[in-house]
Amino acid sequence: MKVYIKKKLKENNGSALLLTLLILTSILVVALGAAGLIVPGIKMSRTQEQSTKAFFAAEAGAERALWEVRKNGFPLPGIDTVDVFPGTGNLDNDSIYQIDYSAVSPVVTFTSTGQYQQTRRSVAVDFEVLGEYSGGCIPDCEGKLCGADDGCDGGCPSTCNFSPGCSSVIIPNAVITGDSCCEGDCYKCDEGYSWDGEDCVAS
Repeated sequence: MKVYIKKKLKENNGSALLLTLLILTSILVVALGAAGLIVPGIKMSRTQEQSTKAFFAAEAGAERALWEVRKNGFPLPGIDTVDVFPGTGNLDNDSIYQIDYSAVSPVVTFTSTGQYQQTRRSVAVDFEVLGEYSGGCIPDCEGKLCGADDGCDGGCPSTCNFSPGCSSVIIPNAVITGDSCCEGDCYKCDEGYSWDGEDCVAS
């Protein structure tokens, strides 16, 4: 009888280990499945939070643009302008906004782009301006050369979009662009050079 019991114990020696491995594997599969559902939800929640902050930053920029025009007498540019209020879009929650301006007379459009970390949202505000307003008339320089009448007793500004911008003399290490410029040509620095405020120097 003793011999029989010992034999039985030897025969069943690995079954407990196998059962333990099966249970642990089942627990691991369930845990991985749950993680596959939870992790995307956490990522989505984080993205939604960033998107909300970026949207409210864009809203703040749009409100700023409207305040400048309606209350502060901001003179509307006659040409499309990127970052029309430079250096003013940093908010307390580390979000930022940039306001771009475009005009097809008599309709003007402010596009405010808010950004928080890697997420961006945009809000556009457009309105039609008729007659006079506190900032004067709306200049119209679309299709006009630099210095031409802007329709508001002024001259159309330069449309040089690259540094160093307008110059009446040749700038070393730079090339002329096709933009419009008052009393000179529009220049941009050659590849490998950057503008230091006076010259195009090697980067």
